[in-house]
Amino acid sequence: MKKTLCIILAVMLIAVSLCACGGSNSIVGSWSGTTEGIAVTMSFEKDGTGVMSVLGGLASEEFTYTIEGSTLTVTASDGDTEVYDYTIDGDTLNLTYDGEVTILTKDK
Repeated sequence: MKKTLCIILAVMLIAVSLCACGGSNSIVGSWSGTTEGIAVTMSFEKDGTGVMSVLGGLASEEFTYTIEGSTLTVTASDGDTEVYDYTIDGDTLNLTYDGEVTILTKDK
């Protein structure tokens, strides 16, 4: 009985840990939409790197990113940095930069 209880508690601890990790990296994945009438895709990797593509991949830029609270900081490979306020609601990523909102949908 004691061994079974320990196994159940260990499984529950692992499940809670995995849920917590998923929440902090919920931006990981590929997101698509339009901004100012231009098709854009942003892909975020778990390691803090990503790629932004526009016009169906005709142009792309690698970047690194960090997240602190509701702030997403994106630094392009050329060193340019943009700081966004962001929210995620299900499969919708809202990015606000300089008063402009870009809405992206998670690719499946």
